[in-house]
Amino acid sequence: MHSVNANPAPAPSAVLYTERANWTCPNAATATEIYDKTVNVYDSFVQANQSIDKAKTKMEEAKLRLQDGPGSLTKKVQKMKKLGRLNTKKELPDDLEDDIN
Repeated sequence: MHSVNANPAPAPSAVLYTERANWTCPNAATATEIYDKTVNVYDSFVQANQSIDKAKTKMEEAKLRLQDGPGSLTKKVQKMKKLGRLNTKKELPDDLEDDIN
């Protein structure tokens, strides 16, 4: 007579599949989390770079109004000072163009 095993051993492919599922699920979740965080960091850098570019543009606009443009504020006040209409305690630098960059 043949003895009947009450707890037969699982087929090797079933064990391998179960072990593989146990190994990949937590690691896949971790890898997905790392990937998503990486995308978030990348997006933060892109947004920061856009903000820096916008700030640079605004600085250039302000510089044009202050010292470089045709009717710049510094040119107007320097002209008034030369005409003797201003009694100032402070002086603007002689080389204004190098001061704001």
